Amino acid sequence: MRTPVRLRRPAPPTSNAPRPLAAPRRPDSLTVACGSVPAPGPDPSHQRLPSLRVLTHPPAATAMSQISKEHDATAGALQKYLFEHMTPLNPHMARLRADSLQDPMGRMLGASDELNFLRLLLGTLGAKKTLDIGVFTGYSALSAALALPADGKVIACDVTDEWLKKYNAYQVWADAGVADKIDVRLAPALETLEALIAAGESGTFDFAFIDADKQSYPAYYEACLRLLRVGGIIAVDNALYHGGVLKPEAEMDANSRAIHQLNEKAASDSRVHTSLLNCGDGLLLCRKVQ
Repeated sequence: MRTPVRLRRPAPPTSNAPRPLAAPRRPDSLTVACGSVPAPGPDPSHQRLPSLRVLTHPPAATAMSQISKEHDATAGALQKYLFEHMTPLNPHMARLRADSLQDPMGRMLGASDELNFLRLLLGTLGAKKTLDIGVFTGYSALSAALALPADGKVIACDVTDEWLKKYNAYQVWADAGVADKIDVRLAPALETLEALIAAGESGTFDFAFIDADKQSYPAYYEACLRLLRVGGIIAVDNALYHGGVLKPEAEMDANSRAIHQLNEKAASDSRVHTSLLNCGDGLLLCRKVQ
């Protein structure tokens, strides 16, 4: 016969009050995107607001805040990573880029991640008619032309085709199958834009890329805005100008001041929806809304 098992009842509580729970362990800090907020102190009321402690940027964050193109001497791991993780360059773009960077003024070449993004934007817009203001070796015009349909057109504005000839851009365009899409207009860009307006082409362009003499940026912006259709986009290169726009205005050089004034104007211009990006040397995007 089995011996019955007796269950021992727990001792009754000595008090009707609930037992206090162990206090949770407080972390040293609560991490947030902009820094770190120290956890509440020993005050049991927890009524005091925690103070905000701004952390110094670690090396990775410093690299991410850098204003640079991938081919600049100042380019770091971030720019290399961006360049390596986008759709690879078209072979004709890669050829023209490599040749252009041999020039003493090769730093003027547009950032590849920026032009890649603009190609994506052109495809999204369904763009057919675009402006390229400041042609240099023809890299940005080639990038735009490759994104356009067979009946697309790039009006490429510059005062000279010296670098187009030096780096054989006309042949590169032909080899890429886009030579018939690119219409080079050799004259001061503002004259070309005004001639297009006079010819009744206002409101007919889908896109404009501005990358020419910086002190004329405000005038280019106004002319391009007239030429763009509602929904069209102006893209302005060098919108951060190597960080020059971050200085007090009294300390800016003439180019930085002109770009800064355009950034200020575009931000409050009711005719456009504006976004300023830290891409390449800065990219100002303005979508025409009226």
